[in-house]
Amino acid sequence: MLKAWPYVILIDSTYKTNAYKWPWVEVVGATPVGKNFNICCALMKDETKESYMWLLECIQQLLHPRVPTVIVTDHEGGLLATVSVVFPRNPHLLCVWHINTNVQKKCLEIFGKDMMDLVNEAYDQYWCPMLYSWSEQGMLAAFGCFRTRWGNHEPRLLQYIQGVWWQHQEKWEVCHTKIVFHLGNTSTNRVESSHSSLKTFLHNSRGSMDTVWKGNHRYITNQLGEVRMMLEKSR
Repeated sequence: MLKAWPYVILIDSTYKTNAYKWPWVEVVGATPVGKNFNICCALMKDETKESYMWLLECIQQLLHPRVPTVIVTDHEGGLLATVSVVFPRNPHLLCVWHINTNVQKKCLEIFGKDMMDLVNEAYDQYWCPMLYSWSEQGMLAAFGCFRTRWGNHEPRLLQYIQGVWWQHQEKWEVCHTKIVFHLGNTSTNRVESSHSSLKTFLHNSRGSMDTVWKGNHRYITNQLGEVRMMLEKSR
């Protein structure tokens, strides 16, 4: 399947899958019938830059000589630092769902539950127009409004946006990502779905390596059957 559809690569980690409490990283692709397929997975001791470098180099070897049209990840530091090293010419997007969730949490942290009107104002009226603006001019205008509204009233919010997200704007703002061949995949929701499905085959979160491997094998076998069935129906 990777040979047929190498375009979109989604990477995300999950936890509570094994007795070692190590992160389980899944690398997922997308078929033209809307089904996911697992490209590879890894049980990693940690999420350092070195560990992710090893994982990405393994993905690169699997893909060779093909290259993805986009790689989508969350904002995890070790992963963020290595994608551009291993895949320097391939677009790298950050999961919009994770970004929105983090911005909402920060608004709630700053303003508190008693000031939900400000939480909603900051997110709906100022953050979203900046994120979803279709043109760079519109995005910059929205950012100017954001800065004017919150720069003096609540500088912590502006500092958060500028310090955490602004430097990566080409990886999440629609005015930049609209030119990327991502086939509608601007979040890692497909991988989140895969995590959830996998855990139904693991039965518990304390399995040894061989138990986790067997559960993952059953999951992928089942997934392959579903993809084949959907492809047959689409003919």
